[in-house]
Amino acid sequence: MYAFHIAITLRLSEPWFGSFRTLIADSAFASVETGEQLLRRGLYLEGCIKTATRRYPTKFFKALENDPKFKRGNHRVCKTTVKGMNKDNREEMIDHDMYAICWKDKVMKNFVGTCGSTTKGQDHVVERTRVYVDDDGFRKTARCDKHTDCPTFVNELFDGFNTVDVHDRYRQDILGLENHWETHRWWHRVFSTVLGVIVTDAYFMYRMDYIAVFGSDDEIESFEDWVGGLASELIFNHEDSILTRGHPLDEKEEVSKLSGNYLISYIIYAVS
Repeated sequence: MYAFHIAITLRLSEPWFGSFRTLIADSAFASVETGEQLLRRGLYLEGCIKTATRRYPTKFFKALENDPKFKRGNHRVCKTTVKGMNKDNREEMIDHDMYAICWKDKVMKNFVGTCGSTTKGQDHVVERTRVYVDDDGFRKTARCDKHTDCPTFVNELFDGFNTVDVHDRYRQDILGLENHWETHRWWHRVFSTVLGVIVTDAYFMYRMDYIAVFGSDDEIESFEDWVGGLASELIFNHEDSILTRGHPLDEKEEVSKLSGNYLISYIIYAVS
């Protein structure tokens, strides 16, 4: 019997057992035990650690917070070995390296991994803004990039995180059904969250298909405009006009000239 977060990770990744691909996990799923169980099934792990600290060198990394020599951009690595599947002989279990990594950005960040490198990678770049008063006495905003040294492992992890973070930003910050649908009923909350996921997935399917058909993303509708068009189609739709068969962008014509409620068809694809 595995912990809940390990069991979920194993069930979701089962189709890729033995492929030795790398699984990127956030703090809800990553742990030392998760990495160990994935290795036994032929998968690597790169993830961040927050609360799942069992067998993790938390005390050692915690002491670095008070070390004046451990500055922003520095990192420390602890290594151990765990048993995992042999890539050349799937029936055999051999020793694999597992790493615990502490990297200091604005705050300390902890990671666990069974692959990757801790050599110097690309700088972690964050856009910052500051308000200043110009020579004429007007308040203005200046933008600048803040660069922080970063190991390759963290670069790879953040590259994988971007996909999840972008989806969350579209669903929570831009669409924001949970913010506008005020309710104390849990089933309303679940429904609004699931609907938000479906609408966001449908929009990303539309973006992917548009680029595949037209070869460019220059005229892709913004999320706000796309959702507005979807809402209009849902309100004023007719059953015979909904595209239930074929691909929404099968014909290479301008999206505005497509017949039928083609936005609703993306919802059908997203839930099917």
